[in-house]
Formats: sequence, structure tokens, C-alpha cells
Amino acid sequence: MKFFASLLAHKLPKPTVQLSLITAICLLLCACGEAKRSDRLPTVPVSGEITVDGQPAVGVEVGLISTDPATKGFRPRAKTDENGKFQMTTYETGDGAPEGEYMAIFAWHDRAAAPPGGKVPDKLNGRYIKADASQTPVSVKAGTPVDMGTIALTTQ
Repeated sequence: MKFFASLLAHKLPKPTVQLSLITAICLLLCACGEAKRSDRLPTVPVSGEITVDGQPAVGVEVGLISTDPATKGFRPRAKTDENGKFQMTTYETGDGAPEGEYMAIFAWHDRAAAPPGGKVPDKLNGRYIKADASQTPVSVKAGTPVDMGTIALTTQ
């Protein structure tokens, strides 16, 4: 980007040259983005609801950790809304997760309680953050939206 900024900083002889350069840069960036899209796996909608201590919880982070070699490295994620509901995202907001087997993990970070530059505490005390200790398997099959239902977590 520094290269492009330095080109634009120099006085070019005509505004049309500058416009042509900007257009070329935009087209190049768009072409790079399209190449990545072709590598995407199809996704399936995955949603659910989180309660903590019996109440809908706002801002709980939900992650899916793959246990399937076909989706190794994919990390679908979501954050609960004001009603405790969530929709998983892999590439674009709410698009779901690629077909495969996962374990769900959860964290509820309390950013207001974090000291400046310090670690952000998890109101769930880290009990739900490890995939190997997860009690929430998720199976995603092509063409079948997944409703994870209501997942009850506790702070105790």
C-alpha cells in the first residue's frame, strides 16, 4: 500500500492519468478478491440461542472447532444478540458453516472489567472455551440448516 500511496502523492501530469491509475488499482484488488471466492466451501445456516444462568445472554462468543479433516482450519463464529440468539459466520455475516463435524466453544468476555492493556476476563471462567472438553457437538450436513437449540451455560 505504501507503494500506491507514494504514486498518488506525486504530482501526475494530468487528472486522467491519476484516474486511470486509481481504476487499475481497484480492478487489480477486485480480481484478487474473486480468486479467493472460488476457494470457498459451500456453507449451511447454523443458528441457536444461549442462556446463562437461565437468562438470554448478550455478547456470548460462539465458535465451532472442526473435528473433521475436510474442514480443518475453518473457524465459524458468532456473537449472541440482545435475545441470546446467534447465526454462525464463516465467510460473510450469517452464512453458516461448511459441511462437517464440529465441537462448539463459548466465551463471554467482560471488556468493561479488563484493566488497560490487560487480559479480558471471561464471565464463564473459561469452562467452555476448550474444544476437547466441549459438551456440544455440532454436525453440519449439506442442504439441511442446523438449529443448535437453546444451549444453557452457567457462570458457576
